[in-house]
Amino acid sequence: MSSNALATTRAEVAPLLQRWYVLIVMCAVYAINIGARYVVTTVFEPIRLELKLSDAGAAFVTGVPLALFYVGCGLPIAWLADRSNRRNIVATSLILWSGFTVCCGLALSSLQFVLARIGVGVGEAGATPPSTSIVSDCFPAERRLMALSIFALGAPIGAYLGADTAGAVAQAHGWRAAFFALGVPGVLLGALVFLTIREPRRGRLDAVAAVGKASFSESLAFLWRQRAAFHVIMGSGVCSLWGWGLVWFTPTFLLRTYGLNVAQAGSLMGHIHLVGGVAATVVAAWLMSRPFML
Repeated sequence: MSSNALATTRAEVAPLLQRWYVLIVMCAVYAINIGARYVVTTVFEPIRLELKLSDAGAAFVTGVPLALFYVGCGLPIAWLADRSNRRNIVATSLILWSGFTVCCGLALSSLQFVLARIGVGVGEAGATPPSTSIVSDCFPAERRLMALSIFALGAPIGAYLGADTAGAVAQAHGWRAAFFALGVPGVLLGALVFLTIREPRRGRLDAVAAVGKASFSESLAFLWRQRAAFHVIMGSGVCSLWGWGLVWFTPTFLLRTYGLNVAQAGSLMGHIHLVGGVAATVVAAWLMSRPFML
């Protein structure tokens, strides 16, 4: 890197408080994102009983619509995020999925719940890719691993909210209130993102010469040629297959087998997610910073 490029890069580094504000807000967005998924697992049994569904039927209604539309909309929204204002995409997506999370609590039939979950899936698809991109453009390369590791803490924090907090609310006020408790703050946070976060210039801290953007097909072809990327994607898919299946039914298993109520099962699962998730994130970040991992 030339001295002029280095000077330009340093000049573009956002003030410390501004960078950390963006990081904390994006971490909160991620936490609300994960919390909106976990709340369904916490109140799965009350939903199943009220809507008079079998286990398979309840799993389909609560999980399949979100998964299909999350995957189906993920790539188009990521393509859009490469070419438009990422802040607006994050804010719009957050308000969208949070609003539909509230709609989940208002659903009176299986069909209404499915439609609400479709909306949640579409909204959540626009959260993580532009959020990580914004964080990356706020921190220089030597601080980026730290920043993204803190951002990743949103996952265990969100899992805790969707399990422990949602369980306590559901036990006290019913399963519908648990969706309200996560949906309403998400709408408010979306407005905060829109009003207070500035869109950073792309790649401003990397001092890389501007080049033409690769097409969607060229990007896929490049990923296909990267053996490590292929293995990471496939491995993540396998982990999600058994991991989400386990998470989806564990609270219900605790209710049926050990006689726990929703609050007790949620508290147990929430603390497991929080302690285990934070520890795993910190250890993973430490390992990635070690010379032998490079």
